Amino acid sequence: MCTIRKSIIGSPAGLLALMVALAAVLLSGHAVALDIPPLGVISSATVDTNPALVTQRSALQAERNELRTRTQAHNSVCNEISERDPKLASCTQELQTLTQDVERHIDASKRFNAALATASAMAIRASHASDFSDTSVVDLSDTNLADANKALMRHQWSMSIDQRYKDDPAVQLYIRDLWDSAANNNAESLNKIKSILADQLRVSGLTQQQVDDFFRSFDTFTTGKGRVPKEWNKTSKFAREIDGAAQKNVPQNLSYGKLVKTLGKTESIKTKVTYMGTGPQTAEDCVLHAISDGAQIPFVQVKAKLSPTLKNLAIARSEVRKNPELDITSQKNGGTGGLNSFEEMLIARQVGEVIAVPDKNFAKAIESTHSPVITAVGIIGYDQNNELKVVGAHEVAVTGVHRTKDGKVYYSVMDSNLKNYPNYTAYVEKNDFENHLLFGGGYVVVPNEKH
Repeated sequence: MCTIRKSIIGSPAGLLALMVALAAVLLSGHAVALDIPPLGVISSATVDTNPALVTQRSALQAERNELRTRTQAHNSVCNEISERDPKLASCTQELQTLTQDVERHIDASKRFNAALATASAMAIRASHASDFSDTSVVDLSDTNLADANKALMRHQWSMSIDQRYKDDPAVQLYIRDLWDSAANNNAESLNKIKSILADQLRVSGLTQQQVDDFFRSFDTFTTGKGRVPKEWNKTSKFAREIDGAAQKNVPQNLSYGKLVKTLGKTESIKTKVTYMGTGPQTAEDCVLHAISDGAQIPFVQVKAKLSPTLKNLAIARSEVRKNPELDITSQKNGGTGGLNSFEEMLIARQVGEVIAVPDKNFAKAIESTHSPVITAVGIIGYDQNNELKVVGAHEVAVTGVHRTKDGKVYYSVMDSNLKNYPNYTAYVEKNDFENHLLFGGGYVVVPNEKH
């Protein structure tokens, strides 16, 4: 299993999201997350004009740490109690008090962020009127992206990233809080992560069109929705039939269907590809294997992109920038459990041209590009109630589609875990496979050079 993710951007290491059990579900032992907004980072220019914000932020951070401690202590005692447990009354009372305190903290955090946004905007406008030799640092949490981008260009960030991303603990905490919040499906935090990355991509030399193309591919991969290239409408009747067939719901299984080694005679659209690794995956690096197999670039060359990509990535956590191998190390061994989708797309575009593939277009994509479709499948497991749910993800390359004499349709799937199958490839019935797709979409990588 590879790339354990709770959402499209991965399950973050480091600070835990603040979890508070609601009274309505206390007896069942479940907990849900109250969405606590990350505290904005105060730029040096804003500090000069609004020193009181520093004191407010420090107080809020101390309060946040205390709430984390109280919540963890509460959950350790109260999460598993039964309806007749004598601790029920005290746990319920404590929960009500804790929830009220958290809600007050959320309101105070929102007021602080609003005040900071106003102060930061004023500081940016003032800095534009000053000498360009000024070396103050823009607050990347500010929502005025146009001004933020101008300031970043003026200070010539380059891909080396602002020094504060390497050394400033407050900035690091802000990035961690963004990931914690985004992992709980907070769209605002995810958009802030996107805006930081977009600024860095522009400063690195990408045009606005190239930046837009990057995020368009990212969105198609992670949602399954996007534009189908016009030329794909000229594909064969067989490709259109395969993609247009209605999906049938099948019982959810722990794997993505029965694996078949051979099919016999079939009508097929397929690519001529070879497994590019030197053996099965030995780390949480299935994403790198899938990119390697999809682009037909040796695995060692794809992995070589990992370190330079992450060492200067503004949205990466500090420990990952210092040691990129943590990004392909399991969580139980201190790593992140695998690359997130932003990192994946950044590496893929260094290998070749990335062409996004919307849901229900795999056959057309393979026939049109003569390349495999890289996609993510959900790993299914049992939760504490013995119910099946998605507990992680795995990345594979779909190398072809095949229809047998009896009308069954299969995908051929190259998988870095299938060492006992020819060319690390197995055939999976189409409905089984599609019911396990994590996002629905995928992408093709057309390599920059032939190998």
